[in-house]
Amino acid sequence: MSKSLVAFEGLIFRRPIETEILNKTVEDVSYPHTMAEKENLIQQSFSNYEPRPNQFVMMDQIYDQLRLDHHQAIEAGTGIGKTLGYLLPAAYFSQESGKRVVVATYSLLLQNQMMAQDVPRLQKLLPFPTKVATVKGRTHYVSLNKLSVVLKAPGNNYDEFLTKAQLLIWLLQTNSGDMTELNHPGGGKNIMYQVTSSARDDGSIFEEYEYYSRMKREAAAANIVVTTHATLWLDTVSQTDVLGDYDHVIVDEAHHLTDSARQFLGAQFSLQQTRYMLNRITSLHKENTWSEMKKKSDLADSLFEIGLTVTSLDMELGHFFTYINELFLNEKEKRPGAFRVALSDGEKATVAQLPDHIVVSYRRCENFYKVLSEQLLNMSTAKSVSEEALFEIEVTRAISFIKEQQQALVRLMTETEPEMVVWYETDRKNTRNGSRLVGEPLQTAPLIQERLFQTNKSVILTSATLTTDRSFDYLEKELGFETSALPTLALAASFDYATHVRLCLPEDMPSVKQVSVNEYAHALADYLSDVAQVTDGRMLVLFTAYDMLTATYHRLNKDKKLDAYRVLAQNVTSGSTQRLIQQFKRTDKAILLGTTSFWEGLDIPGEALSCIAIVRLPFISPEDPYMKAQMRRFKEQGENAFEKYALPQAILRFRQGFGRLMRHENDRGIILVFDQRIDNTDFGQAFLHSIPSVDIVKGTSEVILPAIAEWLPQTTIIDH
Repeated sequence: MSKSLVAFEGLIFRRPIETEILNKTVEDVSYPHTMAEKENLIQQSFSNYEPRPNQFVMMDQIYDQLRLDHHQAIEAGTGIGKTLGYLLPAAYFSQESGKRVVVATYSLLLQNQMMAQDVPRLQKLLPFPTKVATVKGRTHYVSLNKLSVVLKAPGNNYDEFLTKAQLLIWLLQTNSGDMTELNHPGGGKNIMYQVTSSARDDGSIFEEYEYYSRMKREAAAANIVVTTHATLWLDTVSQTDVLGDYDHVIVDEAHHLTDSARQFLGAQFSLQQTRYMLNRITSLHKENTWSEMKKKSDLADSLFEIGLTVTSLDMELGHFFTYINELFLNEKEKRPGAFRVALSDGEKATVAQLPDHIVVSYRRCENFYKVLSEQLLNMSTAKSVSEEALFEIEVTRAISFIKEQQQALVRLMTETEPEMVVWYETDRKNTRNGSRLVGEPLQTAPLIQERLFQTNKSVILTSATLTTDRSFDYLEKELGFETSALPTLALAASFDYATHVRLCLPEDMPSVKQVSVNEYAHALADYLSDVAQVTDGRMLVLFTAYDMLTATYHRLNKDKKLDAYRVLAQNVTSGSTQRLIQQFKRTDKAILLGTTSFWEGLDIPGEALSCIAIVRLPFISPEDPYMKAQMRRFKEQGENAFEKYALPQAILRFRQGFGRLMRHENDRGIILVFDQRIDNTDFGQAFLHSIPSVDIVKGTSEVILPAIAEWLPQTTIIDH
């Protein structure tokens, strides 16, 4: 057997990497202060590298602020090379000081991308070895302890056998134990659930080899730890000590910092997730471990009583969500495009703002949760449970999940400190299993100050979009800083937008307020059809409302002039966001329609994307529960809620959408904005002031279409 493998307790897996705690500096490491030194360093590894002066400015600034223990916000425009701009100075600082730097980005996708692409580039160009570790939440990792139990369990389900085989083969290959590496069959979901790491694995005979333990050891030995905002909050707020010792932090995608704090501090209660666990307990799944245990005489009575409680809880949860859904349907009559309804505006607890019959139903659910929790705890002490390792896993998981769900429901219904905005939301088809309750705090600035800025010596915030109307005021206020108290730096984009991007403002579209959604969508689809024939597709259309997207898609899909084109639409055509993007890249003459998640994070360089159409300026609806509560709060403080909150948020999202077009210095394309408010209102000018200076063309389609054809190479104008 290879020396890189370990055989232990019936499992064979890759040997852990030997690590030691980071606690020492490296001699003879000198940061490249001059531009020539930086160019020399990078060009030795990447011969085609073109110097970017603002990237070097960013490197120097971050290196100095880390060394001096200062905070700073740096807006790094598109094309600067932001990621290398902070990784390189972080590596030098860590080597010179012996201190760890934590880098937190917004999503798992960006975290994985950084580890797969940016970190290897960094390590290739540095003249010294630097250790970079990635840290994710515990539920991402497989438990060897649990897997050893699950593999011994009998079964005759093909998908589960296949999943077990995949896991055994994967153990020979994986160094991380991150289960997102696996593509398991849908029928193997039960196995994946059972082998997920949890606190129960601490202290097991496998602890030395457990991947979660390995990850923590590797983080403790690393110069740089790459993680997500969510894990950063888990470490700082819950104090779980996932990331080890550190007091220097770089937050990428920092325009999302308050969003991630809200999500972490809030609560959610999903009917689908709850029923999945309740179904496991009542043996509604075939060949379930719980049903096997009913044959044990000392558990028969306990399981019978648990089954009765689960059935009662499931029924009452059904009533509870039905009552709340009636509120949603009433709201939908007033606002057909709504998919959320407010339950609490944050001023009072939710139970104080709901009709009596809903409160009574909630109280019954709460009582059933208490009873079920006690029944499960009592049963967990039975001898038969400890004798059956797989069943013990199930019971422990059930106890933990029921406790979490009970706490979430109580928080959503009764919490008043901090002020919590609570709403009910459902999927677009209003299916019962797609329903959930969500709560988020109105203010996060005090916690961000206390747990992030006051407990760390240096926090560097960076993003391509931190300013609104060329000011950091909104960011500072959201983070709890007095005006100009946070040192800031705005570095212009490296790309030449003036010669590569043309902004077109059509003036012959109907006003969205004067016609129905379908009428506007028909006019929009006809206009987009004409544009697509000029651009050969290669078009991303950004919406703020799903009903508008759907109506536009159906009109485009029936357009005979687009028979040679492929129209893709988020949540309409099949596939995840990433799959739709891949289809768009691979397809000639493609038109991609997207909403929220398509406004940022999309990276489609080259000619595959030559036109972005923005249907409406991306304001969040004033009827959105969270926006409505924030508007009230600002008004109570005597501030203009639109100028101080709604407008800056919309500008940041607009800038993200605008930034999707140029992903490479040679990219060239068109931005179409159909919302006429950008040109005929005072606040519209704030949007224009927030983007790079570009050529602007206004007029009817007789003006716009030739302007597009002229701007894009090898395109022809269509005849009307």
